[in-house]
Amino acid sequence: MADTAQAPPVLELREINKSFGPVHVLHDVDLTVRAGEVTALVGDNGAGKSTLVKCIAGIHGTDSGEVRFGGEPVSVSSPKDAAALGIEVVYQDLALCDNLDIVQNMFLGRERTAKGLLDEASMEQAARDTLASLSVRTVKSVRTPVAGGGGGRPPARARGGAPGGGVGCGGWVGRTPPPAPRPRPPPGAGGAGALRAPARPAAGGVAGRGPA
Repeated sequence: MADTAQAPPVLELREINKSFGPVHVLHDVDLTVRAGEVTALVGDNGAGKSTLVKCIAGIHGTDSGEVRFGGEPVSVSSPKDAAALGIEVVYQDLALCDNLDIVQNMFLGRERTAKGLLDEASMEQAARDTLASLSVRTVKSVRTPVAGGGGGRPPARARGGAPGGGVGCGGWVGRTPPPAPRPRPPPGAGGAGALRAPARPAAGGVAGRGPA
C-alpha cells in the first residue's frame, strides 16, 4: 500500500473565511483530511464547527479561501457540487423523510433509472448491501418506512454511504462500498465532532456536532 502521508490529502481547506452579515464565523481556517485518519473538530457552541462542515458540503458558500479534493482545486458552491465529488452529509438531526422507506431515503434526489423507469431492484439491492456493510441488523426490510420502524441513524448513515457517496460529513467517510462502522468518539468529548477516514487510501471524512 502506498504511503498515505505522501499522497495528496483527500480533502484540504486553505484560508477559508465565512461571514453572516457582520458576524465573521470562520477566520482563515486550514484543514487537512488524509486517508486512514480520525480527526476531531472541537469547540464551544458557536465556534463554527457546523458552519465549516456545511461549507464543505456546499450548503454555505465560502467568502474566500481554497478547497482541494484529491490534490486538485475544486469549486463547491452547492450540495450537487459536493455530491459530484462524493461528499455526503449525515446530519445530527438525521434529515430523513419519515414517510419514505429506507431505499427511497437513500436514493432521494439520485434515483436510479432503467429505460425511463425507476430501477427498484437495483436500488433495493444496493440498500441491502450498504446496510449489511454497516453491520445493521435491526432493520428487517429496506422497504420499511422510517417512521414505521425503519430506524433513524442507520438509514441516515447508509444514505451517506450509498453508491456514489465518497466523503461523509457529519458521520463517517468512505468511498463506495462504505466502510465498516468506526468506534464512536469517547464520552466526555464535549462538543467534539469526528473527522473519520476508513483505513482505505481513497477515503476521508468530516463530522461535526452541536450548533455552530
